[in-house]
Order: sequence, then structure tokens, then C-alpha cells
Amino acid sequence: WSYTDVCGNPASVSQTITINDDTNPTASDPLPIEVECIDDVPAPDITVVTDEADNCGTPTVAFVSDVSDGQICPEVITRTYSVTDDCGNSIEVTQTISVNDITAPSLDTAASDSTVECDGSGNQADLNAWLDSNGGASASDNCSNVTWSNDFDVLSDDCGATGSATVTFTATDDCGNATSTTAIFIIEDTTAPLVTEPFDEELTVSCSNIPDIPVLEFEDACSSNITISFEETSTFDGDLEDYIITREWTVTDDCGNVEIFTQIIFVIYESNVTGSESDLCEDSLPINLFDLLNGDFGTTGTWEVTGGNATINGSIFDPSTVEFGVYTFTYNDFDKDCPIEAVVIITVIDCSIGTMVDFEIFNGITPNGDGYDDFFFIQGIEEYPNNNMKIYNRWGIKVFEINGYGGSTGTEFVFSGISDGRTTIRKNEELPTGTYYYVLTFLGENPGKSSYIGYLYISR
Repeated sequence: WSYTDVCGNPASVSQTITINDDTNPTASDPLPIEVECIDDVPAPDITVVTDEADNCGTPTVAFVSDVSDGQICPEVITRTYSVTDDCGNSIEVTQTISVNDITAPSLDTAASDSTVECDGSGNQADLNAWLDSNGGASASDNCSNVTWSNDFDVLSDDCGATGSATVTFTATDDCGNATSTTAIFIIEDTTAPLVTEPFDEELTVSCSNIPDIPVLEFEDACSSNITISFEETSTFDGDLEDYIITREWTVTDDCGNVEIFTQIIFVIYESNVTGSESDLCEDSLPINLFDLLNGDFGTTGTWEVTGGNATINGSIFDPSTVEFGVYTFTYNDFDKDCPIEAVVIITVIDCSIGTMVDFEIFNGITPNGDGYDDFFFIQGIEEYPNNNMKIYNRWGIKVFEINGYGGSTGTEFVFSGISDGRTTIRKNEELPTGTYYYVLTFLGENPGKSSYIGYLYISR
């Protein structure tokens, strides 16, 4: 202040007023925050401090630091802000941020079943690859990577080396939240056993060369025990014709897979046993009919009289018990792979008659109408008209008979390959190409002997 006296002399005094702000501003801690992932923690924001104040002015809010407690699940971060007035008076407020992942991973692709063909050794490579790939499953997490695990223990013990396992695959995040998917690993056996060595599946053989049953060996990739059953069937019914033998091996593994291996043998009937013909005098000793067979034959078959009025004792024929004439005997043996039916022709003759003359039998005919060898020609037959001609096929069936063969010219009443309708052959039927047997008997004068027996051949 200043003042002056009455004389004008001035004077002054002063008062010092000191203004000093030593009061801290005020503010409240921001509200706490809870997030799941560290990436969800917001950036520092001073506006979260909403009630800062000061007795002298407006304080300034500033971010100070984030301090983690070093833990996980949850992790607590302490975020500090400072509140400062113009005089430097300052306080700190803190905000608590909790980071805690409580959400399980998301299953993007479920595990898939896997079925593999048995390899006999547990299919370890297939199993390991399936487990390592988590059965094809995939998962993701909102906060972290996932770690896969599974509960595989052992495969079940099924047929052969097959088996299965139900496996649960689990995806776990860093906070232990987990999600699972389940699938089945299956080892199956759908493959039947195989034969280890090749064999002839089809054969064509003669009945005398039927091969032995082959010894086949089999293997299976999954089974150590293989069941084998064998069956052989034949269409042979005793007839003298081709037939078929079928051999089947039915092979089954432990898992019931079945394979049938077949061998088919086409058997051609080719008997090498033939009968022959013989002339016997009426006073000849008994003959064993087996002596008139040629080829490979046994003696277990049966003989029967198929032409003429005769009897036999087993295989023994006694010509003294019959009249002069031709007798046919047939031997049958159907117990072999090559059944036998052979015909023996015996002519019982009167050996006391006979004069030698010029006489010849030609045994080939070609009945085709060309004028050459069209009939069974016998040179000189016309000189002996009192004769009887019989002709038989290979089965002993009479196909032609006539008295006075050749007539007065030698070309009449002759055999030209046509059946005359005897027994089972139809009359006027052309006989097929083949071998036939003739029996020519002279009832009176003869060209050297009373009967002639031989074969003739028809060629068409």
C-alpha cells in the first residue's frame, strides 16, 4: 500500500502473499477388465480414468506401465495411470486386467474311421500314420495353439491277424480346455487264400493217362490256419464215351473268406483193348477167351455170349458143346478209368471138309457209286453158291446176312455198306465208316475150308 502526509511526503508498505499448491489431485481406479486372450487386452487408454480432479485446476492423466503377475490361466496384468496437477502433485491409479481362456478349441474336422486290409503283422505302419494324423481331425483355438493326444491302447484280437480299436483324439489349448472326437481303426480280411504254385486248371487226356491228384499248397496274408476240403466228381456212367472229371479244392481262412480252385479234366475215351476172331474145329480143346484179347486189360470184368446159342464157364468156351457156326462173346470191364467192351468172334467149323481152289477176299469197300469197290467183293465166290455171309459191326451187332452171297456172277446179293435191318440197325440205313467183321460159311463144297472170318473196312 502507499500513503502521503499533509505535506506531501509519500511512504509505502507491502504485504507478500504466497500461493503454493501442495495438494494431490484425486481419481478413482478404473474398472477391472476380464478377457480370454492376451491379444484381447486393450491398448492403454487414459480415458478409462473418468473422475480425475484437483483443487487448483485440471490434472493430467498419463499411462505409466503394465505389470504381469507371470501366471497363466489366468494371468493378471496391473495397468497403472498417473494423475498430475500443474504443480507436480501426482497420484497413481491402477486397473486390473485378467486374461483367462475358458473356451475349448473348435473342432474343424472330425476324426474319420480307417479300414485297411490285413497284412498279417498288425498293419503297424497304417496304424501309426492314422494316429499321427489324429485320424484326419483338425481343431483351432481362439487364443493358442492346440496339442493333440489320443487314448489308443491295443487292437482287439479278432479273426486271423485282424482287429480294431476305438480311439478318442483330444485337442487341448494352453489353458487345458479340450475338445474330443472319436473314430475307429479297423483291420479287416476280405482276401481269400491263394495257391502258392500254378497248376493245370484244364487238361485233355486219354482215359489211360489221367494224372494223379496234384498236391496244392495255399497261403493267406492274414491267417495262419487254412482249412482245405477236396472233392472229385466225374460224369463217367459206364458208357463208352468221353467224360469229365472235376476236382475242387475249397480253401477257407480264419475270417471265413473262401476260394474254390478247380481242375477240369476232359477225358477222351480211347480203349486199347480189342478182340480178335478165331476158327476152332468142333473137337478143339476149350479156349480161354482172354487169349483172344489184345491190349492192356484186367481179368475182373465179365464175359457174356452176345451171338449164337452157346454157354461159357467164366471165360472158358468149349467148342465141342455147340453146333457149327459163328459165336460172339463180349467182355465188359467198367471198373477202370478206361472201360472195356471188346468183342471176340469164334467160328466153330467142320475141319473134315475142304478143297483148295482159286479164291480171294478183298476187304475194302468205298460205296460212293463210282464203279470201283462199291461192294464187298470176293473173287471166285460164284463157284460156291451154297454159302452164308454174316457181317457184324465192332460191337458184335449183326448188320447183314444173306445165303448165296455173290449169286451166279459173284456180283449179286452183295454187301454195299447198307444195313439189311437186322437186330438194332434200321433197314436200308447207310452204315458209318469203320471196321466191320465178316463170317463166311460154306455149307457144302468150299474153296479150302468151311468158313472164313476176317475184317472189312468201309470208307465213305
